Amino acid sequence: MRKTPDRVPTGNLTEAWGRFEPETPLVVGSPWWVDCHDARGGPDLVRRIALRVGRACEAGTFVHDLFTGHRGCGKSTELNRVADALTAEGLFVLSFDALDFLDPMNVEFGDVLLGIARRVVEDLARNDVRLAPALLDQVYAWFADRVETQVGIKKSEIEAAAGAELQGLPMLVKLFARLNTALRMGEESRTELRRVIREQIGVLTSRLNELLRSARTQLRRRDCRDLVVIVDNLDRISPAPDPALGGKSPHDVIFCDYGRQLVSLDCHTIYTVGVGLVLSHQCSQLSAIYGEVHHLPMVKLHTRGGAPFPPGCRVMEQVVTRRAKPELFESGALEVLCRESGGNPRDLVRLVRIAIEHRDEPPITMQAASTACQELTNEFRWLNDGQLQALRALDQSPQKTISMTDEEKLLLTARAILGYGNGDDWYDVHPAVRRMQRFRAVEPKADE
Repeated sequence: MRKTPDRVPTGNLTEAWGRFEPETPLVVGSPWWVDCHDARGGPDLVRRIALRVGRACEAGTFVHDLFTGHRGCGKSTELNRVADALTAEGLFVLSFDALDFLDPMNVEFGDVLLGIARRVVEDLARNDVRLAPALLDQVYAWFADRVETQVGIKKSEIEAAAGAELQGLPMLVKLFARLNTALRMGEESRTELRRVIREQIGVLTSRLNELLRSARTQLRRRDCRDLVVIVDNLDRISPAPDPALGGKSPHDVIFCDYGRQLVSLDCHTIYTVGVGLVLSHQCSQLSAIYGEVHHLPMVKLHTRGGAPFPPGCRVMEQVVTRRAKPELFESGALEVLCRESGGNPRDLVRLVRIAIEHRDEPPITMQAASTACQELTNEFRWLNDGQLQALRALDQSPQKTISMTDEEKLLLTARAILGYGNGDDWYDVHPAVRRMQRFRAVEPKADE
């Protein structure tokens, strides 16, 4: 069970280290949460999504939206708030992490659909939403027959492979769990299994929709307005072009080529998607497929023209001082850490934790802050000369715009470029990159 966050900021280094955990999103009601939407620019996305889903319920239609932003900007925390807001409006929300059932470095669309099917059936069963047994048995028999005859996974193996955590759940859950394991563990049957799923995508989608309709019928009997499925961390799927996919990235294939299947599910859905794909030339294609693309930008620490933006600076300081007392920092150290984060909350949390690790006792000094910033800078050593040249050009550009080339999309995904604003978007180089000696080095002129 996750420990409830302490509401009192700490002055103890060890306690502070435990509070600055960068990989764990904040739960709803956490005293450490800071409302950043005014400092980001644009509307409150939580309220907007809740209104969209509520109105779709009244109209008898479904919302199929995308949610994007840089890694570390706070997507998972905001999606927790979306789930809470929708639950408060009388909806039944299933929210899960795609990385629980996907290998982000080796994934196809069928893996995604199968994982969603498993988690929907499993989470409904755990929440005592009883789907029609005859329907569960029918879907199980249909799918089990195909994987046994064409892939060689026997029905007897399905029960044997199910761990204690799946006991008491429908056999369909155990089948999906066995297949998810086969897809992730690199078993010899993976290629054949994917072929079977690919050939049966239409039928699998239809079967999943039968299950979803059954679930929605049961939920209405419990006075729930409708069902919402939120799939987080799909944006962590590798964005690199794959020769096996004809040079496309898994992002392109899943969200564009198979987008119609993702929006064909008979429930409200919200999927996270990579920021590089959303901000590319394929944005119009995504907008044509999905209902809305919600973009969570970074916290602005300065304007497009470079002038300080005090609201953003105050918000980032609050991200720290909700957890640790300001007195824990030497004068100026907290300001340095906030500035060098570039407005990325996760990077700020990481910087504070690293700085703490360089001190045996308070305060966190300017030297410890500088050392933490240098460690973050070292993570960008992979940047080649061509990429650094492109970043210098952006750094010197008054417009702060980019052309969304494949190289720039990679730099966005890797956080070397950060996005700001909402609507009138602009971009800037991560401060950690600016600290690189290779970035600051003056390139020799061609005639020298």
